[in-house]
Amino acid sequence: YIQHYAAFNCPTASQLQTTWYNTFTRHDYFNDSETAIAYFSFDYPTGYFKINADATYNVVSDGVPHDGTWAYDNSGCRLTLDKATSVERTFDIMQFSKDTLTIWRKDIPTKVGYTQQYKRN
Repeated sequence: YIQHYAAFNCPTASQLQTTWYNTFTRHDYFNDSETAIAYFSFDYPTGYFKINADATYNVVSDGVPHDGTWAYDNSGCRLTLDKATSVERTFDIMQFSKDTLTIWRKDIPTKVGYTQQYKRN
């Protein structure tokens, strides 16, 4: 195997503040011991993810709206949605450019990893 790596700088909070449009979500289903991905699937939801400067966000995914709050840890490239609520979730920012945002999180109870990619219009 030959692997190539590029330097990655975490975005600033202000760079995240825009409207991101859904491109795809990859679902990685882990085996029972969580040591490997047993299988994966993709879906292609329609909608957007808008990160606002006032620490709120708006999502519409396949016609279902959701609003909440967000926080960002620049030192770890971690975006947290709905902190201290029953639906809190934290994402690692895997890729960021002027027109692409890719975030990832693992849902431990269901043993599913979610990679979500968005494009700026």
